[in-house]
Amino acid sequence: MSAWTEAAVRELEVELNRLDLDTEAKRAGLERAQAEYDAAIAEQATVRGMLDWARRKQARQAAEEPAVAASMHQFSTVLATESTPLAQTELCMRVLTQFGRDTQTVEVRKSLNQAGYDFTQAQVRAALKYLARKKNPPIKSVRPGVWRLTGAPFPAGSAAVPAANGAGGSP
Repeated sequence: MSAWTEAAVRELEVELNRLDLDTEAKRAGLERAQAEYDAAIAEQATVRGMLDWARRKQARQAAEEPAVAASMHQFSTVLATESTPLAQTELCMRVLTQFGRDTQTVEVRKSLNQAGYDFTQAQVRAALKYLARKKNPPIKSVRPGVWRLTGAPFPAGSAAVPAANGAGGSP
């Protein structure tokens, strides 16, 4: 009987080792699943925060839109009556002056395009950056994509000076 008992003990030891390995593998899988779950919860919280921010921003823009649209219409009327082709920098300065507040690049582009000028976002951004880098800059960047008049004089004769690249800036 002692041989049977030793064989039974060995079988039980082998089974216990197999169960130990299986249990360890399942514990490791559970830790991975918990880490994935925690990451999913964190990502969900991040996206929820982004959605809340986007909804607040959308509500603010909707509240500002009527005033911006009226200002753009008034500005486009002024630009449409201009007989001399203006440089992009002059056009951008006029838009910033018309708004009279911190203005986004996209607002400047929309105003110019509404007035009949066909400028891309990159063209308007380049003109604004050029103005901000001048020796006595008439504007400055408040933060990326937002511009403010500095009060520095802009050359008075620049309105009649066509663009150096021959583009003319006309609608």
